Order: sequence, then structure tokens, then C-alpha cells
Amino acid sequence: MAFCTTCGAQFNGRGNHCTRHSSYLQDYYNQYTSDSHDVVPIKYRTGRFRSSSHNRHRKPRQIGYHDSYNALDTYNPQTNEWANNYNGYNGSDPITHPTTILPLTTTFDRLANNHSIAELTYSIEPTGKRSITATANPDREQCPVCFQYFADVGRLRAHTWEFPIGCERHRVCLRDEDAAWHAQSERHERCFVRGCTSVYRREGGWRGIVVENHVKGWHS
Repeated sequence: MAFCTTCGAQFNGRGNHCTRHSSYLQDYYNQYTSDSHDVVPIKYRTGRFRSSSHNRHRKPRQIGYHDSYNALDTYNPQTNEWANNYNGYNGSDPITHPTTILPLTTTFDRLANNHSIAELTYSIEPTGKRSITATANPDREQCPVCFQYFADVGRLRAHTWEFPIGCERHRVCLRDEDAAWHAQSERHERCFVRGCTSVYRREGGWRGIVVENHVKGWHS
């Protein structure tokens, strides 16, 4: 039971006014007065003739969370993204947007693959200012055959031990078991194995089969 804020009569239904004092009603309510408890069905006007532009159907209210600074995040399930409302800005954060991080990632991969840097620091200040600090790697070494870079001399030695045969012409380092296959497929005019002291390396102009047999007999 509710009481009308105008006359104090009890009524059953929504709102703060009884059927006599309600200015706009949308349903059938049951009126109760202090001296009678008889149910009185009353047909209420909808108010659609009050204004030509009035819609009697209530539109669903869009519920949102707001604070005094309007700085809360709103999640959009349609795009699976968050929209930040910092100082009235609506949209994805430009600091962490993929288009901003991608150039940094590409640069880091390129510098890390040739071991030219030992450390890369990327910092973001609360104001949005970004800075990159890179530390060079003075210990990196390069293979004289395949020109591949290594982080230090120890890794270069491990590479040379694993691939002892190198062909400077094709810039490739090979294992012992791959030397014969390379000699057969490339048909060199001289021995391509680095460190070989034979005449087949000192002098050129040999037939491919001669160099192939030499490599198979001496280096594989």
C-alpha cells in the first residue's frame, strides 16, 4: 500500500499520487480510500493526445557508471575494446594502441636478431611522454663466412664448432656430413673448405667432379 502525497489516500499501484491526483497514468490501478475498500476499476488516459511528438512507450534507459571526473572505462562488447573517458576523450588509448607499439616491436626484433643491443628500455610517463633507451652490445661477433652475428665470442666458437666447413662463395656454413652434398650440387672449380691446404684450394680451374672427389675424400 502507498499513500498519495497530495490527499493522503491509500492506493495500490506505482507512483506517488492516487488516481484522483495523478496527472499521467499508463495502467489500470485499484483505488483505496480511507472509508471504502471497494475496488474501483478506472480507465486512465494514456496521454498520447497531449503532444503530437509524445511517445507513450517508455524507452529503455541506458545504464552507465560515471564518477565526478568522468574517468571510468566503458567496455564495448561489440568490438571487445575499452573506451577511456579521460578528460572527455573517447576512444582507445593511443599509448598502448597496436599501431603505436608495432614500430617499436619491429625495431627491437631487428636489433635483437643481430645482437647489436644488450638492453632496450621503453618507458611511458603519466603525462603520455615516451622514451626509449638502448644499450649497445660491444661483445657481439660476426662469422666471417656466413656473416651471421652472435652475442659474444663464445657463441661464435660454438657456431664454428657445429659448422666447421664454410663456403665463402655462397656464404654458408656446413656440417661435415653436408660438405659432399654441397660440392656435388654447386660444382665448384676449387675446394671451398676454409683452412684446406691442398692444391685444390690454392689453385682454381678444376673440374667439378675433381673438387667433389677431393671434398668427399678429405673433408667428409
